[in-house]
Amino acid sequence: MEKGNKFKQKIKILHIPTSGVNAGGITKFIIDTMTEMQIDNEVSCYILSPYKVSPFFKKLLKQSNKSLIVIEGRSKNPVGYFFKILNYIKKNNFDIVHVHGSSSLMAVEILAAKAAGVQVRIAHSHNTTCSHKFLNNMLKPVFLKNKTHALACSQEAGKWLFGSKNFEVIHNGIDLKKFEFSNLNRSAIRSKLGIEKDTFVIGHVGHFNYQKNHEFLVDVFKKIEQKRPNSALILIGTGKLENKIRAQVEQLHLNEKVFFIGNIDDVYKWLSAMDVFFT
Repeated sequence: MEKGNKFKQKIKILHIPTSGVNAGGITKFIIDTMTEMQIDNEVSCYILSPYKVSPFFKKLLKQSNKSLIVIEGRSKNPVGYFFKILNYIKKNNFDIVHVHGSSSLMAVEILAAKAAGVQVRIAHSHNTTCSHKFLNNMLKPVFLKNKTHALACSQEAGKWLFGSKNFEVIHNGIDLKKFEFSNLNRSAIRSKLGIEKDTFVIGHVGHFNYQKNHEFLVDVFKKIEQKRPNSALILIGTGKLENKIRAQVEQLHLNEKVFFIGNIDDVYKWLSAMDVFFT
């Protein structure tokens, strides 16, 4: 009935990135997804981080009107963490819990959602490996049995986590208009960094972790710089391996050629300053 639709409640969705809210691709995917889903005002999206969130991302989420909750303890006290998120999910009556990760350890959040009475429990695979394979194999039967829907960022990521089980691939999309080349952005960013107009600039955006392989990238850049001295490398992002890469840059005497930018919310502008982008 038309009159009844006026009072229809919004669908409440809780996203849980098991790696936390950070500069990684999972966080970006979630924020972009939340933005698109809330356009029609029929969906309310929340994001729960199992780890501390930097002031940068707290501000970013607040400015974009995204609801954030931080419940720590996933690594140090998983039992306590389980009951905390169980109570939070139950108290807020979520319709859907969407868990993002790379292993069967997502069973913790999936089981909490099930215990809270959530009917739609989505497991979303964002990688093709994990760092705790024993636990991954041990929890896999429980994990597969209790999730209701399976998503993956690629066929490889889906097969890694779900095997022969059915899953749907959702590629990580972007707003192409934002990434159109801009001479204005190119000049402004190069000027900001003190990079000359004719300098050959290589760039990379990503979390400083094993999968991104910054160590190899810096080694490649060293070879390029030897053949083309008028070169620079821009690295956007942060992560636990950042200090190791900084030490490598110093050891190779590339301090004046490699720029560590940190976390930014306007990556699309920085791409215009680059001549080559390494994924």
